[in-house]
Amino acid sequence: MLEIEKKASRQEINQAALEKLVSDFVVFAESLLRVGKITQTQYCELVDRKLKFLQGCRQLN
Repeated sequence: MLEIEKKASRQEINQAALEKLVSDFVVFAESLLRVGKITQTQYCELVDRKLKFLQGCRQLN
């Protein structure tokens, strides 16, 4: 039973790490948008791709 709990714990950590990466990416994209390095459309496309990536990772778990 302890081994199952360890695996579940690792998955939660991995999921949290993925969510943090996506969150950091979105903050970075927002910064690029604010300073005019990307357009609103590019920002939306980037964020959509990252959210789809995160959803795909969730389905694997």
